Amino acid sequence: MKRFPIFGSYLTIIYWLIIVILFSLVTLFITLYISWIIKNWTTVLSAIVTLVGAYFTLKDTSRKFYRFIYKTKAILLNRRVAWSLNAVFKSEKLNHFTFNKLKDRLRELGERREIFVETDYDFAIQIDGLNIKCNLSFMDNDNIFSESDVIGKLNILIPDYHAPYVETNLLLQNEVIPILNEITNIVGYSDADFNFDVIFKDTHPFIGMYVKNISKNNIVAFSCEYKETSTVKGIKDNSLISVGKQSLSFHTKDLHSLSKAIDKHLFLSGG
Repeated sequence: MKRFPIFGSYLTIIYWLIIVILFSLVTLFITLYISWIIKNWTTVLSAIVTLVGAYFTLKDTSRKFYRFIYKTKAILLNRRVAWSLNAVFKSEKLNHFTFNKLKDRLRELGERREIFVETDYDFAIQIDGLNIKCNLSFMDNDNIFSESDVIGKLNILIPDYHAPYVETNLLLQNEVIPILNEITNIVGYSDADFNFDVIFKDTHPFIGMYVKNISKNNIVAFSCEYKETSTVKGIKDNSLISVGKQSLSFHTKDLHSLSKAIDKHLFLSGG
């Protein structure tokens, strides 16, 4: 896995360059055709009114266009976010052998690794700047039909990570989700819970999608929780989406639903 610490800055620069180029082209067009524009000012005015009307019509009716506008603003303004992720796996087959296998695999990932804690029950490692804390514990098994008296519980925590919006996108897609896939494959079938929390430095940049026709500066408080049906066959539990004035949270029972929720609600791509 490779980190992209400055790639987000490059994308921001590209967006601004596009705006500057478009502005320059418009200015050049006006300069070259100023006489024609003055002579046909009614036609030009009608065209401008039509374009402005089309813009606002698209903004009001097209959800994809609406998302594009919000996402572009978040990138151009270089929004910063702080996020954390907690995953819990429970299974009768979770034991020290599985935990050691997990530790060995995490040691192989990334280009730069540093181990902070390693015991029979705890493991903390930094992979390319990303801190991952693992904890193994055991609890009583209430299933009287099971051959095992205990259930293994694996807790994975990626604590607060601060990054620009674009870098967060790249980090989650290229590093975090693949690591969680590795962990899920090692653990095997289990009762899983994923909690992903985001705190925006300023107001939630997409809050306008939930509270329309109200200026974000006039929003004193906002909180909304709702369920989304899982996209994975056989998973009956719904994903829980929580939206606040400065926050965004997801709770899912499978990694696929978590990845879809992140793409849909944090990066406004699809869904």
